[in-house]
Amino acid sequence: MKKLINVLLKATLILFPSALVLAAPGEATLKVEHMDCVTCPVVVRAALYDLDGVENVRVSLGEKTVRVRFDDQHLTEDMLAEAVTNAGFPAEVSQ
Repeated sequence: MKKLINVLLKATLILFPSALVLAAPGEATLKVEHMDCVTCPVVVRAALYDLDGVENVRVSLGEKTVRVRFDDQHLTEDMLAEAVTNAGFPAEVSQ
């Protein structure tokens, strides 16, 4: 039985090497200049949560920034900025 489990484990790792990789979520900060009212963060947050792979969004209206935690296997920082821009709030990745 132990031998069978070892064989199955090795076969799984050969066929699915990504099963071993536990990717840390990506994090990005976006600069969003035209957030001026209290409803703007609601729209920005909704635009980001519409993307599959967004895990957490924190919007700072005062700093005009958005911190996003996301699955970097499915999304890029540029995709996040594009979603916010398409929602009517030009955004760029903050370095």
